[in-house]
Amino acid sequence: MRYSKFISRSSLTVSLLALHLLSSIGHADWRSQRYIAPGVKHIFIQKESGPHQINILQSSLMDGRLSLATALANGYVMGNETLSTMVASAQTNHSQVVAAINGDFFRRPPDTYAGDPTGLHVLRGELISFPHHIRSALLITADGKLHIYRPRISAWAISSQGPRHTIHGLNQARDSGELVLYTTRFGDSTKTNPHGAEVILSTTRTDITTSCKIKGRITAISRSGNSKIPPKGMVLSGHGLSAWFLNQLTVGEEMEISIHLDPQPGEIVEAIGGGPRLLRDGKISVEAEEESFTPQFIHQRHPRTAIGFSRNSLFFVTVDGRQPKRSAGMTLYELARLMLSLGCQDALNLDGGGSTEMLVAGQMVNSPAGGEERPIANALLLLSGASPGVPTILTLRPAWTSILADDEVHLSVECQDSYYQACPLLPKQISWKVTPPVGEVSREGVFALTRPVQDSLNVEIEASTGRIRARAQVKVYPVPLSLRVVPEEIRLRPGQGQQFVVEGKTVDGGRIPSLLLKPTWSCSAGGGEMHPGGFFWAGQTPGKAKIFARLGDLLGQAEVTIDEEAALTK
Repeated sequence: MRYSKFISRSSLTVSLLALHLLSSIGHADWRSQRYIAPGVKHIFIQKESGPHQINILQSSLMDGRLSLATALANGYVMGNETLSTMVASAQTNHSQVVAAINGDFFRRPPDTYAGDPTGLHVLRGELISFPHHIRSALLITADGKLHIYRPRISAWAISSQGPRHTIHGLNQARDSGELVLYTTRFGDSTKTNPHGAEVILSTTRTDITTSCKIKGRITAISRSGNSKIPPKGMVLSGHGLSAWFLNQLTVGEEMEISIHLDPQPGEIVEAIGGGPRLLRDGKISVEAEEESFTPQFIHQRHPRTAIGFSRNSLFFVTVDGRQPKRSAGMTLYELARLMLSLGCQDALNLDGGGSTEMLVAGQMVNSPAGGEERPIANALLLLSGASPGVPTILTLRPAWTSILADDEVHLSVECQDSYYQACPLLPKQISWKVTPPVGEVSREGVFALTRPVQDSLNVEIEASTGRIRARAQVKVYPVPLSLRVVPEEIRLRPGQGQQFVVEGKTVDGGRIPSLLLKPTWSCSAGGGEMHPGGFFWAGQTPGKAKIFARLGDLLGQAEVTIDEEAALTK
């Protein structure tokens, strides 16, 4: 058993944990951390080896102002929603979402039942979906304790005349031979086919818990499928023998719905499915085979999301992946070792891949594999009920960047109180200062030059509100006078690929970083295929090809000889 209420730990303990983290996962090429709420810290680590891009949200336990909750997309099983939208919906005057991560695996479009979580979900005490029969889930009880179990469900539809039948699922697709219970949390109707029977119930209550008995009366029996779910009732839908059971019932007959989740470590107020378990009692225990995950899922590197906890801390963790130059992802065993290095006693893997996402203080801090937020089924939220204080801390992002003189920088300003909680700040409340005065910042936070520069220049931008201020540094490079494609000459085999880059020179011969130059790439007809980022695939016919890079009025060229005898570059 672990505690989900949050207590403060000494700064010495936090520092020791940070040192242990760095020594355990190896050298971090880049590491940053910031406090975002009382007892809550966000850590970012970029490792060249791997490479790995890791986001860690660490929260101390036992502080009554903090709580852990789940979110359901749009409040219904059917359909998906982005994590940022879920977070925005969960914000209230009394509680702020400090951080959030994606949750369980789910059925994706174009599936008719897209949005249906694979495993258990309990939302503020209400049972939304049954657990997967062999996969783990995170349970949060009313006494504030966290548990990871493979829960089992016992659910029955009991007729007042005596017959009873097992309920196989809740708010999910009805498979062959199954009896499925639908509540208003599913949607407007059951979306079932006509090959079965459905009993519409008027019930004494519509919210199902993990241990309950609900009385109801049959108001209608349908054999056409896709029945409407009554606002003050439920629908039992059966196929095969389950349909036969329903067909024996009569309108007006009373029924009882009996549901019990096992184990019941206490009153379950929130729960979310996932899998597999990664740690058990302070030891690596990747229970993937027992939970029916494939070897590829276990041993291949993918983007990952996980939750873990110790006696004193709670951890949200994301590892980006499928981005070779930024982050390769992790195997489940690599993820388990990371969670252990944080000091977790128990840990659970959640949905990953393109779903992996972490929001901190309302901002996405990781890099999704698909390049943007994926609509998901549910999520885990860390909430703070601390009262907002006086603005104390101002942060300007990016803190450092480089641009060309004809480019611009989009700046964001974050304001926090002494507890690191976000304070609302309107654009008109921010004053800007640019030193030297070569440009200006718009009310929307966009910096652009207002006068030409001949040489590279360091510019300081200051944002202030009241007596607090923040600064950022911008390195400005003049627009290049010449453009050179590198390599200028190369021999390639037919079908071989080559990455080209451009070099820019200033009036005094100084170099401009290649990453700032974004030319339009093309190649001569028939020579091969040119990609927008400067990658060239040689054609299958020997000969010569020209590579062109155009930036404004500047043009750079390279020549490619396509030759069967060309040496393969490594």
